[in-house]
Amino acid sequence: MIRNGIEYFPVTDDVVVALLREKEADGAGAHELADYAATELGLRPPDHQPGDPLPLIVEVFPPDMDHGVYVWNIHEYFDEELGEDQPSEEQRPPERRWHDS
Repeated sequence: MIRNGIEYFPVTDDVVVALLREKEADGAGAHELADYAATELGLRPPDHQPGDPLPLIVEVFPPDMDHGVYVWNIHEYFDEELGEDQPSEEQRPPERRWHDS
């Protein structure tokens, strides 16, 4: 998915997204979500090779979307690419906050 010239690698399956949201609500951070996705759900990030470290799964808020999207964090994004003009972590409702451990 390309938005504003940025390539995102989103988790698109609705069932998987729901499972990730549930896991996050239980307190899982970005590392735990990636591990859960790989070991329990059988997901792999694009171009991932055996033995490579797993990138984190994070929720980004692209400027042109009204909701967050779980993505494999295989790039380093600049603040403006992550939608920093969106509500801050503290301004988001608790159920929409990212909890990283």
